[in-house]
Amino acid sequence: MTTSSTTYSRKPRNFLCISMASLLSFSLFSLFLFLSFSFSSTTTTLKTNQHRPTKQKQKPRPNVPPSSASTTQPEILQACKATRFQDTCVSSLSNPNVPQNPTPLQIILSAISVSNTNLKIAQSMVKSILDSSKGNINRTTAAKNCVEALNNSQYRITRSTDDALPRGRVKDARAWMGAALLYQYDCSNALKYANDTSLTHQTMSFLDTLMTFSSNALSMLVSYDAFGNETKSWAPPKTERDGVWEFGSAPGSGGDFGLGFRGGLPSELTADVTVCKDESNGGCYKTVQEAVNTAPDNEWGRRYVIHIKEGVYNEIVKVPLEKKNVVFLGDGMGKTVITGSLVVGQPGISTYNTATVEHPSKAKTLNHDTTIMAEPSSPTGSTKPLNNFSQRPPFSVSKSRCFVIIIAIVLLLSLASLLLFFTLSSKTDEEHRYSPQSQLLPSMPTPITAKQSQTSIHLACNATRHPQTCESSLGEANVVPPNPTPLQVIQSAIFVSSQNLETAKSILNSLLASTTNPNITTAAKICLEVLGYSQYRISSANHSLTRGEEKNARAWMSAGLSYQYDCYGGLVYNAGNNISKPVNETMLFLESLVGLTSNALSMMVSYDLFGNETESWRPPQTERDGFWEDSVLDSVRGVFRGGFPSKLTADATVCKDQSKDNGCYKTVQEAVNAAPDNAVNRRFVIHIKEGVYEEIVRVPFEKKNVVFLGDGMGKSVITGSLSVGQIGVTTYESATVGVLGDGFMASGLTIQNTAGAPTHQAVAFRSDSDLSIIENCEFLGNQDTLYAHSLRQFYKSCRIEGNVDFIFGNSAAIFQDCQILVRPRQEKPEKGENNAVTAHGRTDPAQSTGFVFQNCLINGTEEYMALYRSKPSVHKNFLGRPWKEFSRTVFLHCNLEALVTPQGWMPWSGDFALKTLYYGEFENSGPGSDSSQRVTWSSQIPAEHVATYSVQNFIQGDEWIPTSS
Repeated sequence: MTTSSTTYSRKPRNFLCISMASLLSFSLFSLFLFLSFSFSSTTTTLKTNQHRPTKQKQKPRPNVPPSSASTTQPEILQACKATRFQDTCVSSLSNPNVPQNPTPLQIILSAISVSNTNLKIAQSMVKSILDSSKGNINRTTAAKNCVEALNNSQYRITRSTDDALPRGRVKDARAWMGAALLYQYDCSNALKYANDTSLTHQTMSFLDTLMTFSSNALSMLVSYDAFGNETKSWAPPKTERDGVWEFGSAPGSGGDFGLGFRGGLPSELTADVTVCKDESNGGCYKTVQEAVNTAPDNEWGRRYVIHIKEGVYNEIVKVPLEKKNVVFLGDGMGKTVITGSLVVGQPGISTYNTATVEHPSKAKTLNHDTTIMAEPSSPTGSTKPLNNFSQRPPFSVSKSRCFVIIIAIVLLLSLASLLLFFTLSSKTDEEHRYSPQSQLLPSMPTPITAKQSQTSIHLACNATRHPQTCESSLGEANVVPPNPTPLQVIQSAIFVSSQNLETAKSILNSLLASTTNPNITTAAKICLEVLGYSQYRISSANHSLTRGEEKNARAWMSAGLSYQYDCYGGLVYNAGNNISKPVNETMLFLESLVGLTSNALSMMVSYDLFGNETESWRPPQTERDGFWEDSVLDSVRGVFRGGFPSKLTADATVCKDQSKDNGCYKTVQEAVNAAPDNAVNRRFVIHIKEGVYEEIVRVPFEKKNVVFLGDGMGKSVITGSLSVGQIGVTTYESATVGVLGDGFMASGLTIQNTAGAPTHQAVAFRSDSDLSIIENCEFLGNQDTLYAHSLRQFYKSCRIEGNVDFIFGNSAAIFQDCQILVRPRQEKPEKGENNAVTAHGRTDPAQSTGFVFQNCLINGTEEYMALYRSKPSVHKNFLGRPWKEFSRTVFLHCNLEALVTPQGWMPWSGDFALKTLYYGEFENSGPGSDSSQRVTWSSQIPAEHVATYSVQNFIQGDEWIPTSS
């Protein structure tokens, strides 16, 4: 960076101006304080977090202190005297996470923990800026630099707490904590040049608070280094301008106070790799960056020496954080030259990014006899950089500006005094309703200060499968209000899940940008897509809770969890056995995210069952534990008569007749695209006339209440042939028709997937549509025909054909009066096979999902039954097998034909899920219904609990399915 040689002196009139302003400020501030105390009959604590709920004046309860000063441990009060922001220090450490009677070191570690916790929130906020900045180069660049800076800050903070302080290396801790604070300032300064949105502005405000926390921790480190455990001697940091120098070498101990130190680059280094310009030499790398990339990650025990032979290397070199102890060994200045030409004037380039060589790793990267050059391709001129991390404007104040400053200070402080006057003279405080949503952008986290909060959290977390993780996550996030209601604890858990989901998306974006593995690329893209759906469903669940719609909240939170598991499972599957470090770290974070979301969902279940009686809350149970939710005896035997609505009028028509302009679309997808976005109050009916439409159809998330109205099964046909065996095609993407928009309906259609041998997953229809109705439709395929992926779905009078797991997913789906038909395998059908009709994929016992078959026929097609009768012993068919651990499927009043084996159900692999699944049957008929030889891990449903699986109780169908068809 170039700097001006001009010296700006502080002139006497500037000093006079500042003095006058200070005098007036002091006078008015005294008035300000006088008014404050004169109208406070009791001690009032000014709250630093505007989102924290205020309380009406009342007699303080013993365990809810009226002010931090009266209850904060004296050790904390004393230690905080070493900081520049003492009030903030005390309030941030007045929480249960600080041990009783803490040592000075424990207080410092707690302060660093506060900084680190808020740093994670800041990272999530910055990543949200990045996600929303597509097309804005300035903001994208600033956010990317910010993300990098905060990651570096987090690394340095972790090194301070986990490495330096436990070994007594206080100087190292100070150096690393100082760097961490600098990175945070760099982030804030970067955003300053792209501060064009409210989110950016709020993030900068939060970064100011974060820097305050980090500054406090660093200040305590300085006093600890200077005075040890004598906290009475601790004081705010001072500099040489205050007449303070840290103790150094005594005169004569180092020649000239140590200035004669003669250390430097070590001699007799042996190169690990070589870089050269001679392309005929196959033993050396062609670029410096290639050589850097070969250095081992996080190698602490030895140096990695790169010999850069004579030549000019025109490249940008980055030595990333994980490349430790890298050495650049050149052939001499002017001989070995690394040159670049990035400059701030170029699009998306900041001062930080212009470096020809950059290394943020531990300062042991050594350069010897190497010239590093920066040659701008265009003059920099005087243009302000996009986001200069170190831009410092000169000091200059004119007489007129001095006058303006004085007047502004007077007016502002006068206004503040008046505001405080009227505020404190008010009889009561306004009671604010707490919502975790309001905590998305806090200026300072709300500490948990009362035993009631801890007790409430503990009782609520008893309802989860991971109670310790639940309690620690809610405590560390500092989002639970004092004396919370059960609903507030649940909403806080949802908030924690949502924050970690944002972080997961950012991690996946980084993985996507860095990987060259096509399988990982595909998995990461799908991950980002489904996590977006998860985010939407979790947000919807939170809003439903506030409206008292617990069943909706549970359904949507179940889907949110399912999407997260899909992302995790997709990465595991695509990574195979060669899991790289970034992929492994991503998978571990996703696994943690799934646990947090599971906790929130489990609490929702107990809240739905037991209300505010948290003493009764307990981990989720299933039918295998002998638990059925209370239900109203109703239409198990077909009393419910709802279904597809009648007398629909088409909004658009699709036809195959292209002989004239008849006003109809040529493809189904064109008609879908014509539907209005987010139309929640009306249906958009698409009449699909008789014909075969060979296309892949997607009904996106924003296309709600879309209706496909065909001319009949076998007449209006949508056909495709995607399968997993094709390049870049996953099971999820193989669907001929894939629906995401809620409220989808279809009638009078055939949807098929005709993918041929070799047999792979090839979906005909995939649905993620909540409150969807499918009636009189035919789904044809082989393996994985119908993917009822998530949410509440109702299938009536449909025909579904396939062979391997051909009805699968993790939805809450009811199949009523349907024909479920096994068809022959595509390859060697006469040889024999084991077919499973269903493979339900419930991953968590709290999810309100499962497959229910009411009054259905389970049989084979004519072709298959001919094969079956020729040799029944080799053609085995089962009602289902457990795709995931808590798989749930029941058959009620169904006709099970002879092809169903006496065992009834099939294991997935070994004893996987056999103790946790629930497979139930009730009053089925036909040759395959004999339960005398059923596997021991299946069940006969008790009559008193059959109503649990009715349309009304299982999917709340009486609330959304039309009652006339």
